[in-house]
Amino acid sequence: MYQEKDQRMPGFNQKLELSPALAKLCGQKKLERTQIVKKIWAHIKKNNLQDSKDRRQINNDQKLREIFGQQKMGMMEMNSLLSKSVKQTGGNNNNNNNKNNNKNNNKKNSRRNRNNNNRKNTNKNRKDRQNQKGQKRQQQNRQNQKKSQKRNQRR
Repeated sequence: MYQEKDQRMPGFNQKLELSPALAKLCGQKKLERTQIVKKIWAHIKKNNLQDSKDRRQINNDQKLREIFGQQKMGMMEMNSLLSKSVKQTGGNNNNNNNKNNNKNNNKKNSRRNRNNNNRKNTNKNRKDRQNQKGQKRQQQNRQNQKKSQKRNQRR
């Protein structure tokens, strides 16, 4: 789908610039979000930082306190706290991807609109045809009534 390796889809696969404390923990200045989380969990497991009673809680050591700014944190809030320590790099431009997505969506929407208009037109045409048939029937009924009146007059 993507031609070059650096032009990945934004989101989880986007390379992020790390804060100095986080870069120290991960060993690199730029990493993908998934890789950052893996390295943090490797550090947590290596140093046995999960709470023994409630495994969802993490007791932060000095390195993690520098990154997250808290003594304890829940495993689910780790990602939201992590977003304060990373920022998007300029290399992978979300705006260009969003513009391309908007163009594609506009094309799809215009096709849908055309299809809907065609359906509306066919419905209108159908109603027009039904009206024409109804008018023809009325004319035939009138003609039949006139014929029957003439027959009755002749008798």
